[in-house]
Amino acid sequence: MKLLEIKDRIINFIEKHDTISRIITKFIIALIVFVTINKNIGYFEIISSAPVAIGTAIACALLPVNAILWLAMFAVMLDMYALSPEVAIVVGIVFLIFIFLYCRFAPEDGILMLFTPILFRYHIPYVMPVAAGLLRGVYSAIGVALGTVIFYFIDGIKQNADTLKSIASSNSEESTTKINVSLNQILGNKELVFVLIVMVISTLVVYIVRRRQIEHAWTIATFAGALIQIGSLIAGYMLFNLSDKTLEIIIGNVIAIIVGLIIQFFFMNLDYSRVENVQFEDDDYYYYVKAVPKKMLGKEEKTVKHFGNTTSIGKKIPRENEEK
Repeated sequence: MKLLEIKDRIINFIEKHDTISRIITKFIIALIVFVTINKNIGYFEIISSAPVAIGTAIACALLPVNAILWLAMFAVMLDMYALSPEVAIVVGIVFLIFIFLYCRFAPEDGILMLFTPILFRYHIPYVMPVAAGLLRGVYSAIGVALGTVIFYFIDGIKQNADTLKSIASSNSEESTTKINVSLNQILGNKELVFVLIVMVISTLVVYIVRRRQIEHAWTIATFAGALIQIGSLIAGYMLFNLSDKTLEIIIGNVIAIIVGLIIQFFFMNLDYSRVENVQFEDDDYYYYVKAVPKKMLGKEEKTVKHFGNTTSIGKKIPRENEEK
């Protein structure tokens, strides 16, 4: 009951201050995005500073949420150009493909493309399949997939930054070498393909299970997504001789389960002890409906007790009696 009280207070506060809450949320998201970009790439020194990140975050707070995605892509493009114009061209082409897929299939899931690479950077990407599968539609898997590719692509370029800098741009052959190095971060990355498949499958499983008409569907979906990631990733990383990531995978998926349960508490907190089966009909159909009530705080009933002589309740007291 205490948790339900906290939940209601949070929801009421957000609803009461909806505009301010949205602005603050967008500012925090944008600030995390641009600080992460500056910290992990930051080749363009002019934009890779805290004041610029804060100023950009303030601008994003006043713009639609998708503005964060577009400005983040622009910032990455500038950083890649500072590293190498050839790399910037490859990144631009990849981003154009992503924009086409994003606008065509998942125009409302841009936030997934932002958060997936960020959570990869902080070693907890396993949260995204669970959160996306619980809160978004089937096309959310595309947003998670694009975010996964973005992380491995940018991370691969970062790891090869010294090589790319050492290659001069004096002739076309060396420019081609830079392009090949950049493309190999996607086309020649077996780990990327494997992780991408696991992330997409986990997202789809969570979505499919939570849509089933079974009790505790959201809880089952959360654990199913986490277990798929744990089993698949541990087995896959052993094949890639990366068994040192086992502990990271387990801890990350435990965090994913906790996040999934928190999401369920706020969005689908049902009381299965009071399930009702309702039947009714119209001229064409007979309906069987299973109704599961949400867990909600009961309205507090106040009882007023009167003591002594109650015959004068509600009556006006004469002036002389008041003076006495």
